[in-house]
Amino acid sequence: MLTNYYSFFGISKDATFDEIKQAYRRLAHKYHPDKNKSAKSAEEKMKEINFIYSILSNPYKRKSYDETVGAMDYFDKFDWNYSANNPFVDIYCDSLDVVDSTRLKTKIKIGQRIFYSVEIDRSVITWKYKHKEYFDMFVKKIFNPVKRDLFSKVLEFNFNKEPLCLVSYGKNDVVIYYEDFKSFWLSEENYKKIDTKKGYLTALIVGLMLIFGVYYIFETHPITNEQKNSIKQGLTVNETDSRYRNFLKEEYLATDGEINYIMSGRYEVCTGSETKITERTEVKNAPDLYALGAGELLKDTKVKILLYYPDKDAYKIQEDKIIGWVSAKFMENPICDTDQE
Repeated sequence: MLTNYYSFFGISKDATFDEIKQAYRRLAHKYHPDKNKSAKSAEEKMKEINFIYSILSNPYKRKSYDETVGAMDYFDKFDWNYSANNPFVDIYCDSLDVVDSTRLKTKIKIGQRIFYSVEIDRSVITWKYKHKEYFDMFVKKIFNPVKRDLFSKVLEFNFNKEPLCLVSYGKNDVVIYYEDFKSFWLSEENYKKIDTKKGYLTALIVGLMLIFGVYYIFETHPITNEQKNSIKQGLTVNETDSRYRNFLKEEYLATDGEINYIMSGRYEVCTGSETKITERTEVKNAPDLYALGAGELLKDTKVKILLYYPDKDAYKIQEDKIIGWVSAKFMENPICDTDQE
């Protein structure tokens, strides 16, 4: 069982910020998902580590937590039976209307979860940024504020702050106080609202990016009337026999737009020869510098050549699940053999 956050980090209660940071780095290095076979359990452990670090590394949150350390030590050894002197006094309730960190009135219930926002430092190559994730705990008991005068008598423990609920994560039980809940926590109800809004926003951003990408490609790759006629003729010919189009989709993973370009003669179909990537490069979903990214390939990665676009000197390649376009300058002597068997 977790006695308190300091013992979890293996430090004393009067540890300096540098000591807290060193302990965090030690645990983060030990439990990082990239270094553990069970990535899922390691990820949950890292959330716990980040949650505790976010409290101990913040002077205000740490001070608020220090006021409850004695209670944590007490409840860690408490078997949740009522005092023998007060066996029939019920100081709990099933649900309670409260205010969380959104400053909105909400409800918590036994069996629900509450959420704590944690900002994590992340990086992609040289770009560093803040990533927000939520650490959640399961509500086991809720203290009834109507009976707050009985808390210390029934539990035989004097709280420095008003307890709101007893929560758990894994095998650990923690008391959450109303003041802290109002400042840092989200109810399950409000978390779902925020998560839904975030999903809508993400979908909107992705949709706008796709619209911009399609618009940019068509603006930078205008099709002449002659090419349009060629495409129409090609589509007319293949309307009676869709086997060739299906062949291009299955064997060359070609999109409808790429098939149109193949029909018009702008893209060449290659026989699937292989080559290597000469330096680390990003794969795009179209043969254009500003197209959306489809992945990244490292130096000496072997790739299969699918299509060739002479105007841009770019190749559509496949490497396992990564499929997209790469400039010829990042490939080792690429050749598009167009002889089809």
